[in-house]
This record gives sequence, structure tokens and C-alpha cells, in this order.
Amino acid sequence: AVLQVQSTPIAGAYSVSAAYGTWYDITGLSVTLAANTTYVIHCWLNLAVNSGTAGLQIGATWPSGSTIGLNGRAPTTSTSAQTFFSLTTSGALGSGAIVTNAVAANPVYFNGLITTSSTSGVFKVGIAKVTSGTATANFGSYLQAIQQ
Repeated sequence: AVLQVQSTPIAGAYSVSAAYGTWYDITGLSVTLAANTTYVIHCWLNLAVNSGTAGLQIGATWPSGSTIGLNGRAPTTSTSAQTFFSLTTSGALGSGAIVTNAVAANPVYFNGLITTSSTSGVFKVGIAKVTSGTATANFGSYLQAIQQ
């Protein structure tokens, strides 16, 4: 049997105002992973920034010792211009700015596999604004982990 662990899609906007590189967990986008288990991760983020060009960064944290492969895509200068990214280090923001256009809905998606070691723990998603301003994760953003 396949066990699905899913965070509740966020019901409202989660906004943070911060200077460059300050990490904020997105409230509600976390799941607990069992030790010695493989999961498929799916994350859909509906992101916005309050002002254009600087954008934001995203990242994720996961249990220590896990083997991970997470890749995604995100808009850059417009909702039609896309960039691809990888999340390779727990607790580190992805390199490069995404969502550099100040519109209300910027779809960001990443997925991949994680195999936990003998350590269980929480997988969670975070955001940071590249310069001062506001980064917002909007209604409908979700995180899903499917045990293999």
C-alpha cells in the first residue's frame, strides 16, 4: 500500500517582509517523514512579490543524512519566462532569484525523491526575499510526500 502524507494546502496568504537571505518557513507547508523510507515529493507554490526585479528565493529542509534529488521550475521576468533549479542542500536557499515580476500569481513547482536515513524528521519549505520587501505564498500552495 502507498502511504500519502500531505500538508494542508494553505488557506490564505502567508507573507514575510525581510532583508536579503532571511529564511522563513512557509507556515503549513511541512510533512513528517519516517526513518529509512523513500518518498516522492511534490510541491506547488503560488508566489508573489510586492515589487519587481529583485524577486525571491525558495529552499527546503529535510532530515539529516537523507539522500535527495529535487528539481523544479519557476517564472523569472514574466509568468511565461521560466528557469529551472535544484534544491541540493538542506536549509539553503536555491541559487538565483525567481519570481522577479510583481504579479499576484507566479506558479513554482518542484518534485523529486528523498530517502531518509535512520533519522526521521520534518520536510519543510521556506522562502526569502532577495532584497527588502514582501514575499507571499498564496492560497492553494501545497506540499505532498508519497511514501514508496
